[in-house]
Amino acid sequence: MIAAHCYRPRQTIHSHVLIPVEGDTMFTTRSQTMPVIDPKCLDCVVYLYYSRDQAERGIDVGGTGFFVGMNFEDGRPFLHAYIVTNAHIVSDAGPDGPIVVRINTLDGHRRCIESRGSDWECHPAGDDLAVLSLRGAPSSLRIATMNVESFVTREAIQRDGFGIGDDVFMVGRYVDHQGTQRNLPTVRFGNIAQMPDEPIVHPDGHEQESFLVDMRSIGGFSGAPVFLYTLATGPKTIPTRYRARAEGRHPYVGPLLLGVDWAHMPVSGTGEIREKGAPPKKVSVWLDSSMACVIPAWRLLDFLQDERFVQQRSMDERNDGDREPRVVLDTSPDQDVEQ
Repeated sequence: MIAAHCYRPRQTIHSHVLIPVEGDTMFTTRSQTMPVIDPKCLDCVVYLYYSRDQAERGIDVGGTGFFVGMNFEDGRPFLHAYIVTNAHIVSDAGPDGPIVVRINTLDGHRRCIESRGSDWECHPAGDDLAVLSLRGAPSSLRIATMNVESFVTREAIQRDGFGIGDDVFMVGRYVDHQGTQRNLPTVRFGNIAQMPDEPIVHPDGHEQESFLVDMRSIGGFSGAPVFLYTLATGPKTIPTRYRARAEGRHPYVGPLLLGVDWAHMPVSGTGEIREKGAPPKKVSVWLDSSMACVIPAWRLLDFLQDERFVQQRSMDERNDGDREPRVVLDTSPDQDVEQ
């Protein structure tokens, strides 16, 4: 059974690091300080609702989304921008139903932008992914995009030794304290617990390629970005621009997009119902196992390389010619893609 679910201070953690000892290696434990989370990882997140009224009042329905950017092929310093979430969030609205995107503004408030279910493209092979193409955005919005260059790929897994135990964090919508005047994304921390070697069966029957991450995921975090932020040790050969500063001998790698949260794995248990004058009645209950299901970032990257998106990007660049493009969403104020 799968349960799909529509600024923390620095902490000292203990990471296992391979240390050479007389020509061999062994595991040792050394304290490291988790780097402060880049504010861009918070600014890339949006909230999704099914009506403007729900968005204005912060009703606990819907889920999370985030901005993704792809560089212009012609070399101009602009991005094609998208909002990514889970397909089950979009399907719950129906093709004609509204999906309201709530985004923070530069002046510390929030703004609601309406879309329809039919505006979103769902993954053609059935992955729990949906994408909304942005055709422009008001300059008053606080937007950061996760560039596809920062996605974890199959090749990076093999080449750089990412795997079980690596540190990750997720940024999403904690519905019990999500913010009303503006979005207040919540960060949750964990570790890769299982690689995506075998698919997890989605409630709709689709076999979904997924990481298992030992990190609590609850309703409202569906569609949230999950980032890899781990020690740059061993064979990891990530370019310097992706290495975050941290105390200690080894720098951290990241944040890189590991994938998209879509569900959590429950475990079965037994409870009792007690009614006055009647013996206790045992019932089966489902408990949160703290195992989050995360669609690999390479599945999203493959989706964005679908012919429909490729053609649209080509058309946008060609139609814009030498004029300023309609979509100008920088990854950061200095236009340096460091996610």
